[in-house]
Amino acid sequence: MFCEVVVKKTENLKNILRYISGFGKDVLVITQSNDNRYLKTAEIDARSLLEICPEISEINSNAISSACRKLEQYRKILNGIHYDGIPVFELLEQFILEELILLEKTSHALELKRNIVFIFDQFSFSCFALLKIAEEQGFTVPDNRVTVLADKIDIIEANDDHENVVRSIQINLAKKIMSRSKTELGKIILKQAINRLKNFNQTELFNEIERKIRNYGRKFDLMFFLTTDIDDFLIPYYKIIKRCSNSRLSYVVVSVDLSTRECLKNQKIDFVDLFDEVYFMHNQIKKTKDFENICQKLEERCRDNSAYVLCIERMSSMIKAKLAHVLSIALIVRFLLERYSTKVACIGIDGSILANTVSWLSKKKNVHTISIEPGILNLRLERKNLYKADKICIYGRQGYEVLKELGYDERRIVITGNPRYDDILQFDSLQIEKILQKTHGIKKEIKKILIAMSRWHDNDVEWIVELAQKLDSNYEIIIKIHPIYLTQNVDVDRNIVNSIKTKIQNKKIHFIYDINSSYLLQTAQLVITDYSNVGIEAMLRRIPLVVVNFAREDTKYMQKFYETGLATYAETVDEIIAMINNVSDKTHINNINDFQRIVELYNYKNDGNATERIYELILSEIR
Repeated sequence: MFCEVVVKKTENLKNILRYISGFGKDVLVITQSNDNRYLKTAEIDARSLLEICPEISEINSNAISSACRKLEQYRKILNGIHYDGIPVFELLEQFILEELILLEKTSHALELKRNIVFIFDQFSFSCFALLKIAEEQGFTVPDNRVTVLADKIDIIEANDDHENVVRSIQINLAKKIMSRSKTELGKIILKQAINRLKNFNQTELFNEIERKIRNYGRKFDLMFFLTTDIDDFLIPYYKIIKRCSNSRLSYVVVSVDLSTRECLKNQKIDFVDLFDEVYFMHNQIKKTKDFENICQKLEERCRDNSAYVLCIERMSSMIKAKLAHVLSIALIVRFLLERYSTKVACIGIDGSILANTVSWLSKKKNVHTISIEPGILNLRLERKNLYKADKICIYGRQGYEVLKELGYDERRIVITGNPRYDDILQFDSLQIEKILQKTHGIKKEIKKILIAMSRWHDNDVEWIVELAQKLDSNYEIIIKIHPIYLTQNVDVDRNIVNSIKTKIQNKKIHFIYDINSSYLLQTAQLVITDYSNVGIEAMLRRIPLVVVNFAREDTKYMQKFYETGLATYAETVDEIIAMINNVSDKTHINNINDFQRIVELYNYKNDGNATERIYELILSEIR
């Protein structure tokens, strides 16, 4: 048996097929995304990681539990390692957990005892740990190397400079988020190249930060520290920022990464961009004797514990590669909190490296931290220690109960409602209809079915095609593509969309990326989803909702909207058609008791004042 790990840096699936074909037929290919669909057409035994370890399954739950146990071993090993008083583990905790979870899921596939090729969508530090596990289980593996498929085949060695790999990932992510302007990307890359030649000391660096912030003020009661790779996650924060801009509150918005920078630019939000400063500080830290010492201490502890902690030596390179970057963020955040006498830090997204860093430092500086949960929570063990903010603003009773069951102190949980739903009853339907007609040729007179899923499933093409073929000519289908496909698995999304278009050329179906789902809901006669947050908004608007499960996934861990009395469950297209035919009969959404229960669970009061409640919470913390 052999095992190989491949990192995909090309969107040309033919290149992947050509490479995989070289292994012959007796190989199992496991893809991180849905590339397996394409490979199967060439009679290759290919499965997605979701098939091997379904997101909603006992297998996945066990993988997460195992990763959490290993995280505690890492905590003990890294305990006491500090840089300038800043603890290493506390800042990297969530990052390490995510890598361990991925490692648990992929190593589960080794139990199949087949020749295996893993195809990762991007480089992960767990790649080399996975090869080590495979080798220990009797697989033949390449000698400490991972294959990279781009326009040409490349190799990443275990002892390569992984920081450069991480930086490349950040730039590629920003490229996908920004408008498709090659000129803008060129400016970013050129600017980075110039910045590498600079040699700021810390004093000069902090002076540069002060110069940047001077236009916003000299003292801030409130600082927003934001990071995301999906713009949709920051919508609640955008609402709070807008509310603050209409007040006398002194505040500033801070970004330290490329992807968030592009999101904030797209939203036309004023912010301080400290991406370059983080990079400068990163270079300074790497030159210090203290950093050299903690890297040496890290290597020693990992080596001493390698006998009983799985792959700790392989994972230590991951920690070192990330460490200087994380410490650079920490030093800059500490400077900001001290220099500007900040009283409250609003952090998003809670659980990220940036949020964890701000939370830890804020506790030392007596700064209150507040976070907002942007979506619906499921009871998942990996969230047990995820949120670090002093106050967690949650949408409703359902999220409150989940956090309590995970062990969070109920005094930290504040039920506010979700700001993203504040204007759901204020949208101008006629204006949205005009936009749809102008941009996508969708006539306002036509009835619309909105399909909005949490992700693409393996058999989505089949049932969507069948639905389009059986649907009455008075209806058209709008498919709202999940925003994750703007930055991840772009090629997978494109292939599925093209497959649907090819099979239903004579049917009216529209794929929409650039219009918010909240606007699309305003025009829909019926909504189809799996367990996406769109289902919540549909119920809050009293729009008929169908929850589908064509993939026959285990529903144990998913949001069961159909149990609320305001949605219908379907596993066949005929069941959907029956619901559409009865769409004028809204008795299922007029039960006031069912509706009030939805409000209590998912959007406290549903009165359009969630933003105001969070704003008042911020003011109370400032006072």
